[in-house]
Amino acid sequence: MMKKKRYMNLFRNRSFLLEDALLILGATAVGFILLVVLVGCQRRELYVYGDEFRSVELEVDWRNYVDRDPDGMTVWFYSLDDLSKSPYRTTTANVRHHDLYLPGGYYQGVVVDYSPEEFSRQAFLNMERVDSARVEATPATYQPDSLTVSGEGVPSGVNDEVNWQLYGEPAWTDLQYPRPAVSEESGLYVVANQPEDMALDTLNNRYVDRGEYGDYIPWRERDYYQSTIKMTKIYSEPLPIIWKLRIRVWIKGGFNYLWQTPSAISGLADGHFLPRDVITDNPCLLNISNWELERTGENSGYISTTMNVFGLRPETVLDTREWRNGTDVSERIYYYTRGGGQQGQSRAGDTEPDYGDPTWWEHYVKNSLPKDVRLGLSFVLRDHATVKTWHFNVGHYIVSYDNQLVLRLELGPEFFDPNNPHGAHGDGGDPDNPSPDIILPYVDAYNGAGFGAEVTPWQEMPPVEINF
Repeated sequence: MMKKKRYMNLFRNRSFLLEDALLILGATAVGFILLVVLVGCQRRELYVYGDEFRSVELEVDWRNYVDRDPDGMTVWFYSLDDLSKSPYRTTTANVRHHDLYLPGGYYQGVVVDYSPEEFSRQAFLNMERVDSARVEATPATYQPDSLTVSGEGVPSGVNDEVNWQLYGEPAWTDLQYPRPAVSEESGLYVVANQPEDMALDTLNNRYVDRGEYGDYIPWRERDYYQSTIKMTKIYSEPLPIIWKLRIRVWIKGGFNYLWQTPSAISGLADGHFLPRDVITDNPCLLNISNWELERTGENSGYISTTMNVFGLRPETVLDTREWRNGTDVSERIYYYTRGGGQQGQSRAGDTEPDYGDPTWWEHYVKNSLPKDVRLGLSFVLRDHATVKTWHFNVGHYIVSYDNQLVLRLELGPEFFDPNNPHGAHGDGGDPDNPSPDIILPYVDAYNGAGFGAEVTPWQEMPPVEINF
């Protein structure tokens, strides 16, 4: 009996071992099947940055800037919880959907098209600091001679005269604010490059969730895993920040004698603060070289051009765009802006006098103070030697279009009206020789070996009748 019980216990123990083996084999088979299934499914990427980082999805809409998406973009996120931290910067070709990781907290974001290294005519400065990060026009690297007059038979004195008038002290006469640096080599003010088109979106005070850490899921696969991820979504719509300045100037006489018109404009802003999305208050000097001719009479017409600028400096822009009363606009401007007084008070604190009915030129007072923007025009005539220069304080006449980054400056016949005090100017910078109009003197055409571009004479064309 004892042997029989011993054999029965041994049999039971062996059966237990067999059951364990079967369980192990079954578990292995199930694991193998699950492995095959998982391998056959889409791969789910997982990035572990630490528990302090959170998933952030940035969606960008470029339709308010360009019809076609740019090839790249750069993003900065500045921590508002700790301003001593360097910003999180990334440059990517994923311009519509971009995923990144940030520690939880509040941020000031900046989105621009392309990367800073791809812009040659503006520089990104102080990008480590949220309060001073900006884009600024770079100085022109070429010498003033290449900015002005070129061609056959041009005396050396012509370039000297034009450079002094456009880039020397006459370019800043009457302007009261700080001026650009002076080039040690030429002794003239440094000329800035016209900025390239660019877009900007500032993501103000955006909050990145401090909650539970979530796995990173590629945005194309998120429909499959929405229930498993936790992330902060941020939307961006970049807009253009570079203004178009359209200039049109009337030449009353001597239009046929014009050869070249080297020009410059001073007093416009030199850059843009990116995180704050405001124009800088530093002035710059910009060269103007490409003019189009528009004939309006036998020996008269317009010159016009369009250029890129950062816009009007903030301190030059008037809070009130139209003045309904008064003939002395500069005095009224002092009341409401620089003087610090309240509307209805004079500089001495007296009540504002009754100026009477508005004059016609007051309707042109739109954006800028009169002496904060100065336009210099040097006309080199067809003999390649005669130079005539006019300077205009044109702040009153820069007009902006609503909801568009377009500035317009038109100096037409109304500007040169003798009754317009802001239109008075001197020929060649001489205030004792005022000339109400641009009238170029007659000169003989250049007869040297070189080719001189001349304006073809204007011919009156007979009316054309069209029968339908």
